[in-house]
Amino acid sequence: MKQQRDSIPELVWNGNISVEIHQKENSLTYLANLPRHSYFAQILEDLKRLFAPKVALEECWLSSGKASIKWHWPVGVLYDLLSQEDPESATSVPVLWHLVFHVGSFPSSLVVPMGSMETFRTCFFNALKESDYVRNGSSSLVIALSKPETDTYWNSLLNHDFYDYRPIATKLFTSKSRIIPLKIYLGADAPIVQSSASLGYTLGQVLHKQLPRLFPSAVMYSLLKPVLHGIVLPSTVSTDIMNRDFCYPDGFLHIVLIPIST
Repeated sequence: MKQQRDSIPELVWNGNISVEIHQKENSLTYLANLPRHSYFAQILEDLKRLFAPKVALEECWLSSGKASIKWHWPVGVLYDLLSQEDPESATSVPVLWHLVFHVGSFPSSLVVPMGSMETFRTCFFNALKESDYVRNGSSSLVIALSKPETDTYWNSLLNHDFYDYRPIATKLFTSKSRIIPLKIYLGADAPIVQSSASLGYTLGQVLHKQLPRLFPSAVMYSLLKPVLHGIVLPSTVSTDIMNRDFCYPDGFLHIVLIPIST
C-alpha cells in the first residue's frame, strides 16, 4: 500500500510542459521540457546566455501572448492559468507552449526583476516559510531545517530529484497541523485568493465555503472547475489527499479555476 500511495506524488513530480522560447528578430530557439513544479527563474540565465549574453539579467523577461511571465511562480501554475486549457476536453492534446524572450522595457509594475539565482532562492524560501506559517502559526519547521536539509531541498528542486525532495517535503507538509495553505487563481488578470482550509473536508466543500457564488454546490461544479498540476480534481477529493500528494515545493496548493466547457 505504501508503494501505491507514494506513486501519486512521484507521478505529479514528473509532470512536465514542453516550451519553445524565441526572441523577435533572432533565429535562435530554446526548446525544453520543464517540470511543472519548476520555475522560469531556473532557466533565465541560460536564456540570457543564448539570446543576450552582454545584457544584465535584471533586464531580461518573458511573455506569453500579452501576459508577462512571473519567474517566481511555478511553471505549471502559469501554464494552467494562461492557457486556460481544459484537461478533460476531448480536443485537449499535448502542446508546445510558445514564449518570447525580451530585453529592456521591463514591465516592473507586473514582474519583479531577477538579479541572480540567489534572488530566486530567497524568494522561494520566503514562500516556503509563508506556507509553513499558514500551517503551523510560525515558520519554525522551515527555520529548524539543518543546513544540509535546506541545501538538499533546494538542490532537489534545481536537479529535479524526487527522492531527495520527498522526505523533506513530507516532514514539512504533513506535520501535526490540520491546516493547509491555498492559492486560488480566478484568472490571469484577477486577484489571487490566498487562504487556508482544514483537513477532513472535500475540495467541493472548501470551494463552496470560500467562493459560494462560483461554487453554489459542494458536490458538483456548474460554472468553474479546479485544475491542479494539469489535473481536474473531483469535488470529492479530500483535503488530506491534496495536502499529502499535490502540494507544490513551496508548500502551497495552487488551484487554477477554468470555465466549464459548454
